[in-house]
Amino acid sequence: MTNEEILNRFDVLYNNITSSQAPGLDGYEKSVFWNKAQLEVLKNHLNPKGNKYGEGFDGSSKRQVEFAPLIKVITVKQASGNSDTDTGNTLADNVVTFKDGDGILSILNESVKVDGKTVVVVPINHVEYDTLMSRPYKYPPKSQAWRLIEGKDSYRIISSDIVTEYEIRYVKLPADVDLTGNTDPEVPGILHDEILQRAVELAKAAYVGDANQQQIIQSLGERSE
Repeated sequence: MTNEEILNRFDVLYNNITSSQAPGLDGYEKSVFWNKAQLEVLKNHLNPKGNKYGEGFDGSSKRQVEFAPLIKVITVKQASGNSDTDTGNTLADNVVTFKDGDGILSILNESVKVDGKTVVVVPINHVEYDTLMSRPYKYPPKSQAWRLIEGKDSYRIISSDIVTEYEIRYVKLPADVDLTGNTDPEVPGILHDEILQRAVELAKAAYVGDANQQQIIQSLGERSE
C-alpha cells in the first residue's frame, strides 16, 4: 500500500470500529499509531510466544518474507588504527563498538575471524560469564567465540586469540514513517494490513473511553514489549 492508501483505509477502519463516534485524526496522529503498531507487530513476530502461530523468525516461509527487507549485515574489520573509517564502527582489543547500535532490533547470528579462520559467536550473559571465568580454562573451544554485551553499542568478544574481523546479521529497526510524506514504510506489503489493523485498535483505545479502557491500555502496553 502507498501512504495515501494507508491513510484512506485507516479512516475507513477507524470509523467502522468506533461507529464514527470518535474524533477525527490528522496525518501526524495516524503516523504515530502506525509507527507504534509496526514495531509492535515486528516484535510479536520475532518472538514465537508473541503470536498465535508460535512462529518466530525463520519459523515459516511467511516469516522469512516478512523480515527479508529488514535483514542487514555489518562486517567490522580491524583496520589500520583499529577503525572502520567507512562506517564509524571499530574493532580493537576484541571489543566491537557500533556507531549506531540503536538500529538493531534483533540479532540473528554472529561470526568472527580468528587466526584466519571463521568461527561462530555464541552470546552469553553476565551470569554465564562469571561461571565460565571460574573454570581453570577460561576460553571457548577453538570452533567458537563468546560475545558479552558490555554497554551501549559495545560488545566484547571472548576468544583465545585476537579477533581480526566481526560480522553480525540482524533485523534492523524500521525507520518511523510520516504517512503524509513521500517516504514509504520499510516493512513489506505483506504486513501492511496487520499493522494497519493494529494501528486502528491503538487509536480506538486512546480516544474512546469506557469502563474497561484502563485494562485495555495496560494490555496494549504489554503487547508492545
